[in-house]
Amino acid sequence: MIQTLLWVGLKDYDVVAASKELTTCDMSNETLIKRFLANKMLEGCSPRTLQYYGDILRRFTIKCPKSFIQIEAGDVKAVLALRMSQGLSLTDCDNWRRTLSSFFTWMHDEAIIATNPMKRVKKIKRPKVLREPFSYGDVEKIRSCCKTTRDRAIVEVLLSTACRVSEVADAKLSNLQLQNGTLKVVGKGNKERIVYLNAAAKLWLGKYLDERTDSVDAVFIRQIKWHGEACRISLVGIEHVIKRVGKMAGVPKCHPHRFRRTAATWASRRGMKLEQIQKMLGHEQIETTTIYTSVSQKDVQIAHERYLGGD
Repeated sequence: MIQTLLWVGLKDYDVVAASKELTTCDMSNETLIKRFLANKMLEGCSPRTLQYYGDILRRFTIKCPKSFIQIEAGDVKAVLALRMSQGLSLTDCDNWRRTLSSFFTWMHDEAIIATNPMKRVKKIKRPKVLREPFSYGDVEKIRSCCKTTRDRAIVEVLLSTACRVSEVADAKLSNLQLQNGTLKVVGKGNKERIVYLNAAAKLWLGKYLDERTDSVDAVFIRQIKWHGEACRISLVGIEHVIKRVGKMAGVPKCHPHRFRRTAATWASRRGMKLEQIQKMLGHEQIETTTIYTSVSQKDVQIAHERYLGGD
């Protein structure tokens, strides 16, 4: 009788055994991507980096519609070769490889896969392109074409601090000590560091701040034209400012990151130690810092005259 009553009462329901596991065993590609991104977020990756990783992994699944658990080295090589044939640069292609390597290494560490397919996918060799810093003449041309104190202050802060453009865009006014010439910024991995303002940066930043009447906790702002309110300037906004000023000055390849390279190169030429430049740039690996300190043929000539020129 009890069995009959249960059968009648539960006939419209599916009865399954209770699961006592802490998590469900969902190994779909999207779930694995989300778990990987959550792990990267705990490691301190920025939202911009997380979005970049997610975009590459999801685009990979479109090119190779297999479960990540079944992916082999040949699949990865085939996708990278396809992307290269479609016009993706060697640099971007290697960025795909590095993202996939990080993802599959995480899967292997989590015991989701027994073998890491990226062990058989070698680094993509890229031609070494000499990225020149600004010359002293270029910087003076750029300075002369800044039409507002804000634009000039942005140029001077980039050149003095060697900050990433995102660090300048996100910089808070409450973290600025103008009199002391210090600014606390947040770099990659949410790591804070102190950067320093030289005399020119302090002068023009002071002039710019004296003009402001807003209460936005941002070092640099922009005005919203349709209702006149101020808000923090974006990364793209700073890039637009530098590109516009560079065009007016007739300086090619004018972008914020070039100021970072220029500051590192100038510091190296004037005798700053590589370890100190590493600290200034916020690099974890000193090998990365060497990429930013450009040595021109003129530098070699001057050094040759100094050390091998004879009496």
